[in-house]
Amino acid sequence: MSAATTTTTRPGPLPSLRMRVLRHVRGPLVWTWLLGTVFMMALANHFTQSAFDRALLDDAYAIASHLRADDEGKVALQLTDSELKAALFDQAEYVYYAVYRSDGSQLAGEPLPLLPWDESEPVSYRETLYNGQLVRAVALRSAVGE
Repeated sequence: MSAATTTTTRPGPLPSLRMRVLRHVRGPLVWTWLLGTVFMMALANHFTQSAFDRALLDDAYAIASHLRADDEGKVALQLTDSELKAALFDQAEYVYYAVYRSDGSQLAGEPLPLLPWDESEPVSYRETLYNGQLVRAVALRSAVGE
């Protein structure tokens, strides 16, 4: 006679409650962390870009406030080179400027490319190439004497 023996395998110990909760929470927690990081980076970039744009606009207004027309109607920039360097000084960035007449001819500054202009906007911001580098530019249309 032969006796049949059955072997029963006992399952290992069940995972603890802590491990089961961790397994269920880990995925959503990682996704929440990643989405929060992306959102905060985008928000910080927005406010940094806004502050940078405001500083560019302040420089544009400073230059525009020194445009004067003489008795013959010729427009001139009433700032010396040293005054311009002092007004546009920045320790971390290079600030270029260009002043154009209404006919498109250049009055002063660097040979920066003319930006496309939207007549409905008083100020226009663009990314443009200058000397092979991508630079942020602001275009401000101002009547002389305003």
